[in-house]
Formats: sequence, structure tokens, C-alpha cells
Amino acid sequence: MGAKGPSFNYALDYGHIYFVASIFVVMPNALYGFLRLEGDTKTMYVMVLCAILNMFLNPIFIYTFNLKMFCAALSTIISLAIVLAIIIYWIFIVLL
Repeated sequence: MGAKGPSFNYALDYGHIYFVASIFVVMPNALYGFLRLEGDTKTMYVMVLCAILNMFLNPIFIYTFNLKMFCAALSTIISLAIVLAIIIYWIFIVLL
């Protein structure tokens, strides 16, 4: 996209961890659709939980560990992994 200098390095730091853990990005979104197909309206609560969890984890990770964009991506992946665990629990324990 034409990024240069520090912004390019920040984008690489964020992109590396985000790409490696992309399964935690893709799976919740795919399973949201599955739950909506089943008529489960609790999906929206989990999406909000993911956003709120990410908002709390970002400053904690960025300022505590001082790794800037790497920790921002890591906190996003952690919040998505927690939400993925909740969705898998719903699908395999509650729905079945």
C-alpha cells in the first residue's frame, strides 16, 4: 500500500502474528454464521465480548510488555481464541 519507515515496520509486526494465528480469526467468523443459521441469537453477545475483551487486553499488553504492535496483535488473537473456545463449547456441549 506504499507504507514506508516506521509504519511499515509496525504493519509487519502486526501482520506476522496475525497471519500465523489466522485460524483464530477465520474460525469464529465461520462459526458465527453457523450459529445464526441455527437461530441462536447469543452470537451477538459473544461478538461484543470479543470486542470488549480486546479493548481491555490491548492497553495491558502494549504498555506492560512494551512490544507495541506485536502485543496489539497478540491481545487480539487471545480475545478471539477465548471467543472461539466459547463458541465451540456452545456447539458441542449446549447444542448437541
